[in-house]
Amino acid sequence: MNWNKRGEAGDTLITETVIFIILNLIFFSALFYFVYSAGNSALVYEQVYAKGIATAIDSAKPETVIIFGLERIEKIIKSEKLNLDKVFSIDDKKHIILVTLGKGGGYSYKFFSDYKIAKSLENNKLKITISKNE
Repeated sequence: MNWNKRGEAGDTLITETVIFIILNLIFFSALFYFVYSAGNSALVYEQVYAKGIATAIDSAKPETVIIFGLERIEKIIKSEKLNLDKVFSIDDKKHIILVTLGKGGGYSYKFFSDYKIAKSLENNKLKITISKNE
């Protein structure tokens, strides 16, 4: 009988197969977790709102009022216990809008408009007022 240093000749094949299966399970479970969390979490809504607001600001003329409903993200805001003032941040000097719906840094998006931009939150709606720079 032919003996390997580790034991019988078939032991290494079984060990390699078990390790391969375990690593594949770990990889695919991480992959499914990421896909599930990306689909159900705030990542998508951060991008949608940031791009939508930036597009609306860029296409608006002075003395325009833009209103965004927050019904889609209301559940996320309540579950994360977020302050509405910190969810939307608009910096009209740097031309950046930042939407933060989680513990991370949020999603920022640039806009090109040089107008003065003011935001307010009223009745679960985001109100953006665009006016000329003085």
